[in-house]
Amino acid sequence: MNVLRKKYHEATQSAPASRMKELEGISNKIGGLFVFLNNSGAPEHTENSITEPVVEALIVLVNNLESRNVPGVNSILLFLSQTHWEEVSYWFPALKRLVRFATATASL
Repeated sequence: MNVLRKKYHEATQSAPASRMKELEGISNKIGGLFVFLNNSGAPEHTENSITEPVVEALIVLVNNLESRNVPGVNSILLFLSQTHWEEVSYWFPALKRLVRFATATASL
């Protein structure tokens, strides 16, 4: 997940001051994603954890981010929102905004 941290850092460095409030909100929710990831591997159905299919999808998403495969990133975002919404709803909007920032600043 270092790639997500890197993309967030790049977004904060290149974002205009007017967008910093939005980035703070992204930071809080992405931080929640990291908490969920740290709880993964716990017994099934543990609150605040992520299931293996979502973890695998996030790995593919990060690989697509690193290789600048925007269609691949978008397909994973679509997959997560359509098939795992209840599980990802807390942090998904922030992840999507972070991807949008990365794309808009051409740092993807």
